[in-house]
Amino acid sequence: MPLIGALGVIHRASEWSDESSCARFKFMAISVIDTLELPIEDRIRLVAEIWESIAETPDAIQLTEETRQLLARRFEAHRANPTAGSPWSEVKKRLLAK
Repeated sequence: MPLIGALGVIHRASEWSDESSCARFKFMAISVIDTLELPIEDRIRLVAEIWESIAETPDAIQLTEETRQLLARRFEAHRANPTAGSPWSEVKKRLLAK
C-alpha cells in the first residue's frame, strides 16, 4: 500500500510498470499539483490506490446519523424485497444507452 501524506504519495515499486509514466515517481513524494499533471490513465490508477487504502480501513470512516439511518432503511428495503433492485450490469447498460 502506498504511503499518503501531506506531501503526496509514495508508491510501491510493484505498482507501476517501467513503461508507465508513473515509474519515475516510484518512492518519490509528489504534490497534488504534480498529480494533476499526470496522464489521465495514471491519475485513475492513483485514485484507485487511494480508494483501496480507504477501503482497507472501513471502521475509520465515520458516518453521520442521517447516513446510518438511510443505509438502515435501504438495507431493510432490500431484505423485504431482494429482487426489487437491478444488477449493476443492467443499470450500467441503461445509463450508457442514454
